[in-house]
Amino acid sequence: MQTKDLVLEVRNLQTFFKLDEGMLKAVNDVSFILRKNSTLGIVGESGCGKSVTAQAILRIVPPPGKVTGDIILHRDQEILNLADLPANSEILRNIRGKEIAMVFQEPMTAFSPIHTIGEQITEAVLVHENVSKDNARSRAIEMLRKVGISNPEQRLNEYPSQLSGGMRQRAMIAMALILKPRVLIADEPTTALDVTIQAQILRLMKDLQAEMGMSIIFITHNLGVVANMANDVVVMYLGRVVEAGSVFQVFQNPQHPYTQALMRSIPKVGRKMRVRLQAISGNVPVPINPPETCPFAPRCSQFIKDRCDARVPDLIETEPAHHVRCVLYEETGQKTLGMKP
Repeated sequence: MQTKDLVLEVRNLQTFFKLDEGMLKAVNDVSFILRKNSTLGIVGESGCGKSVTAQAILRIVPPPGKVTGDIILHRDQEILNLADLPANSEILRNIRGKEIAMVFQEPMTAFSPIHTIGEQITEAVLVHENVSKDNARSRAIEMLRKVGISNPEQRLNEYPSQLSGGMRQRAMIAMALILKPRVLIADEPTTALDVTIQAQILRLMKDLQAEMGMSIIFITHNLGVVANMANDVVVMYLGRVVEAGSVFQVFQNPQHPYTQALMRSIPKVGRKMRVRLQAISGNVPVPINPPETCPFAPRCSQFIKDRCDARVPDLIETEPAHHVRCVLYEETGQKTLGMKP
């Protein structure tokens, strides 16, 4: 893949929190690429580091978190490493919202409760562009209409608490997209919504992506959503990438035992009635001072003593652009240092 086809590269990203209990390694040596006009799904259970990865890309990790590694933003005429910039730098403030925007998991906590929807959406325009308030308001109304909110002139003057969950999520998407960013990070944007509204939001995002030509990082624990939305997928577990590839590769040939377990745990059309889904035993541990072994070893049904518990497996390329971190493939695959274009 040529560099001109990329919009974002994440290389060896780490986000650690030094706590009294020890070092919490929320994101531990994560690498992936985001292609232009495509969607990358990041999937895993709660506690796997997905949301912290998104925060690290935008450099909004709360203290005492420390971000290291490379976050390469490919612009038309230059390449910028966001990890080299101070988190409060003017360059980063200009990038947030304008070039990289984010839709948060719970809009009720992301929106200010004491300001109207219109005030918050128009502020995003006024901060980044030298336009009049009337112009910003007109654009906000148009964007609310575009995301499917009826009577946008009235909704603009309402507070977040006056909107339904689906309306708030649409309003947050409108605020994220009003500046036409090149990258949209969607952190579980449909988790709290009913199935019908979820489908509407997903269709809306796909339509807006096609219209605006943006790239999307879609964070979720729902494999069905990934299959519907994404071109490529990264599977994370305990802060590490355990498998990555195209959606077709990962869904047709899941290789890591964790990915396989996730696949077995979802309902399938044609499955016999009253057959229990196969749950993954145990829980994701808190990554405080994690052992330098395979992160999934304690829950793995294919555990090999003195191999899985000896060290962290290398990231192996088992077929072109398909990577897995598992000792089962170390003899047949090719060791990589991250997912390179």
